[in-house]
Amino acid sequence: MTNYYVDIGAQLRARRLELKRELKDIAQEIKTSESYLEAIEAGNIDSFPSTVYYNLFARSYARELGFDPDKIFVVSTEESLELEKIETLGEDISAKEITGLELQEDAKSNNSLGKAAIWGAAAVIIIFVAVIAYFVSGDRESSRENPAGEEELSVEPASEPAAPAIDSGIKTTGVAEIVPETIPTAPVLPPMVLRLEASDSSWVMVISDGDTILNRVLYADDFRILEARNRFRISAANPDVLQFTLDDTLLGPLTPPGRMIRNVDITRDNKSGFYRSSEPIPVKDSTRGEI
Repeated sequence: MTNYYVDIGAQLRARRLELKRELKDIAQEIKTSESYLEAIEAGNIDSFPSTVYYNLFARSYARELGFDPDKIFVVSTEESLELEKIETLGEDISAKEITGLELQEDAKSNNSLGKAAIWGAAAVIIIFVAVIAYFVSGDRESSRENPAGEEELSVEPASEPAAPAIDSGIKTTGVAEIVPETIPTAPVLPPMVLRLEASDSSWVMVISDGDTILNRVLYADDFRILEARNRFRISAANPDVLQFTLDDTLLGPLTPPGRMIRNVDITRDNKSGFYRSSEPIPVKDSTRGEI
């Protein structure tokens, strides 16, 4: 469980209490179980067969409460394709259809495990047979080369006379001199510094050089200062309330207005294409930020 699911659940629960609606009534409206809605509000992702089903139920729940799911949920490309397949069954997918989909996934998983077990057993048998064949062939060769009752005779070849030394007139010390190669070292570049500020609530995820360094909801007046050597990958649910500054230069919009940011890569090579202007941006008080 991550802060992302907990924060989403807290937003949905606060909205439901604000609307004074009961879980059982909402469960009947969107045709799902009350226990699933409780798990969504608690941020308990383990209660669902996969994140695809969590996103399906949570998006339906958010839509019932008046939210725009595309602004508060972030899904991967694979999950997005699965959601499209499932949502073709209808906006209000029934519990019976969901159960059928879960059984299909379980069957696929069991089938894959069965195939893996069969291939593993076959590999063990092949290795065992190869080892036995190796030792058997070795015994046959040794018995063929040295029959019983015969002594093995060792015949040493006659030594050849040493070739006379030729005086080339060049004196050597007898010690090889090794000249080390000088390998030029690449210059160490300073890290890229990304500063992001929020004017309202928004979930943000930032990956720096392959490591996730930020994955949470930022609230009004929150900001973070992050570093990367070569690459930032940015996703955000509500980018209209976020301002990004890279190396003291303000960035333009990372996505069209009203749409979420999904896996936008900013590198040393392409960062200039994201700049809004070349003028440095004054840095605000950093007492509330984190690096």
